[in-house]
This record gives sequence, C-alpha cells and structure tokens, in this order.
Amino acid sequence: MRDLFLADEQQQTFNVRVSNARIAEKAQLAFRFNDSIDPRLLKQSLITELKRVCDNDGIEYTIDDLRRTIDIAVMRDPERLRTAVRQALRQYLRMSTSEPIPEFEFGSASVLQAKKAAYGIFPSDLNKEERDFAEFIDGDTTGTVKWWLRNRENTKWATRIVLPTGRRFFPDFVVGVTNRSTPDSIALVEIKDDGMTGRLQADANLMKIRVQHQEYKNVFWTYRADQGIWARVRYDDGLNRIVPQGAFKIAEMVYLT
Repeated sequence: MRDLFLADEQQQTFNVRVSNARIAEKAQLAFRFNDSIDPRLLKQSLITELKRVCDNDGIEYTIDDLRRTIDIAVMRDPERLRTAVRQALRQYLRMSTSEPIPEFEFGSASVLQAKKAAYGIFPSDLNKEERDFAEFIDGDTTGTVKWWLRNRENTKWATRIVLPTGRRFFPDFVVGVTNRSTPDSIALVEIKDDGMTGRLQADANLMKIRVQHQEYKNVFWTYRADQGIWARVRYDDGLNRIVPQGAFKIAEMVYLT
C-alpha cells in the first residue's frame, strides 16, 4: 500500500521525548524485586554513583538527568540491576559451618539402606525423581561419589544460596565428590521435572540456575530425559531459557563448571 499510494510522499520520523514522570513510573516496578532492599535507597545509591562517575569524567548534568538515565537503563534491562545487586551481596555473604547436621535421620521402619547416603538410608519423603537420582549416584562405581545428603529445605543446617530477590534457594542434594576443589569436596545438585513442561522455564528457575554458591560454585541441574537418562541442563543467555547440555555424567561433578 505504501509503494502504491505513497511512492512520491516523503516519509519523516519523529522522536518524541517521554516525560521523566512517565519513565519513572515504568521503571518503578523494576526496583521492587527484593523485599529486604528499599527501592528508594537503592535508586539514590545509583544516582550517587553515577554522579561520581560524571564528575570524574567532566560530564555536565542535572539531577533530573541522572534520575532519567537510571530509570531508562533499569526499565530496558531490569535483569542487569538484579545481577549487579547479586554481585554486591556476594561480597558480604559468609559461609558458616557452625550449625551441626542432625546426628540421626528419622523415618519409617521400611526405608531401604543406601551405600553412600550420609545416614545410610534413602529418606522416605523423597519424591520419585529425587529417589531415582539418589539411587543413580548411590550406585556409582567409579569412586567419584564419596557420600550424598538430602538437603532439607528451610532447615537451619541446610546449604542455601541467597537469590537477588533476597529469598533462599536450597538445592536438592549435597554430594561429596572425590578430587573436587571445593570445601569438603562438596557439589550441589538440583533435580527438576522431565523438562518438557513449562515448569522448568518458570521465572523462579531461570533466576536460580544463574546463581552459584560462594564456596561450592555452580549447582548441577538435571532432569530425566528419554529412556530414563539423566540430562544435564544449563541456562542459555541468548534464549533466556534452560536448555539440555547432554547426559549428566557423574565424573564431571569433579569440575567447577
């Protein structure tokens, strides 16, 4: 239609400046991602830092310019702000081993024994995927798995990772791995569904898979794929999705990737 009727017309592009108030309104939600962080204080800290950078580089500005710049940046890429906060928080996180792991695991009399489990049994409250993975690593014959422990969510002694939102992430298993160069040779493992449903791609999982433990490093994520094979998965930044990375190999738990 344009070629047919407007061939001789001159096309013009108009750039309309959006008001500072409108931009601030749109950016407001991006600052509210962590209940423990006051969004007003966070924004003020960013303005102070941007002011320092401008002063050092001799850039002229007004406070409204700084506010607008930060609001536009956060509105366009809110994930970058979360990543920056996560990196800042890591400087103040410290691992503590002062909380002892319970001496006993209580369960029904019908629980089955496990060769490498920390308590010598398969906990009775494991779901099907967790139980099958526990049997998978318990049957390791390569000498890679020294022991494994079910990481109980929301217990004081359990290993957790603090997310950018301030919430805590408890990977499903803590595994002692021969020759792994982390404290006590520990690796963390998260078990997911079959990878075919939308649950794997939930926003919470997309956030969790991008964080790592300060001492134990990246968490190994896996789900059971075709023919019962355990698949390793990773986060693809370009697709913003969790994607398969081949078969989960116990021997690769030695590495910090």
